[in-house]
Amino acid sequence: MKTAASPRHERTLAILPLVDARRRNEAPDDKGRFLYSGIEYVGTRLDDLPGDPMWRVTEVLGQHLARTNHFARVVLVLTKDQAPEADLFLTGRVVRARGYVEAEAPKKDSGRPEDERKILAEVLFEDLVIADREGRRLMDVSVGWSWAKKRRVPEGEAIDPWRVLARTMRVALGDFSDAIAGADLSGAFVVADTVALTNTGTVGFATLASATPSGWRFTETSSASAPIGWTGAEACDEVAFEQRQTIRFHRFLGPYTPRVRVWSCPDDVAFTYDAKADFPAIYVGTRGARRFFVHRVGESNWPSADEQIVAHLAVTKPERRHVFELPGSR
Repeated sequence: MKTAASPRHERTLAILPLVDARRRNEAPDDKGRFLYSGIEYVGTRLDDLPGDPMWRVTEVLGQHLARTNHFARVVLVLTKDQAPEADLFLTGRVVRARGYVEAEAPKKDSGRPEDERKILAEVLFEDLVIADREGRRLMDVSVGWSWAKKRRVPEGEAIDPWRVLARTMRVALGDFSDAIAGADLSGAFVVADTVALTNTGTVGFATLASATPSGWRFTETSSASAPIGWTGAEACDEVAFEQRQTIRFHRFLGPYTPRVRVWSCPDDVAFTYDAKADFPAIYVGTRGARRFFVHRVGESNWPSADEQIVAHLAVTKPERRHVFELPGSR
């Protein structure tokens, strides 16, 4: 955890109690036991914490942000009215916060060492929104971390599930504080609910930059690239749109910034779809002697990005819904 030498934001942040959004079917039983893939684990139970468990988690969040020194002052309140001096307000939801350790030694016929224990942990905070006094969203973040490991435990010792949870939570909150350090919370930037291309005309690849949605950043990332999930020569122009002041978390992807990537490829280059790719780019069609691909993964405030980019490019869509081979035209 990094502590800033001086506050990045000379403002007072008030943190309201986080909302409990945990799924009840994911909770351990009354004894803190949890069954996963045939193995019994003993885990944390937030409800065993003194007082309101969400208030305890909110305190951890507040302590972390106070130690990183990104704000002039951090206060915890129950309602906005309790912080008339606050410039900014932080709200959010706790979706997961749990740590588990294998409860018993592995069975002798398992082939595993008797002192080995499996460890699971997952933390997910969603809709961490920093807003000003007028309610304008200046930042919108979802952070988390999850991991599964095996660890050898010396005889007479034990792994504390609470320490496992604390370590996992520290990673997630570290990502949050890093995002805060680089954010503009002056009020000059507002996160919109939904966005769209600012120019809906069909003017092609070269002018995508001028159509960048509000709150997104445009970059020309490469002139020698290949679409994700396709095998072929790296001969394509690639550009990307990236949402500002927003990060998300997915169990498979980990932490990520919402991005939309677009490739313009010469039609004399052959491409083959890679069936092993987890999130391949979509082949959207041709225009002149160019083929176009679009790649978008995860949630963002630009849900219709694919359709709008296709319309902007004015491509001829492929005749078949699924295309796996694109031979070179020459």
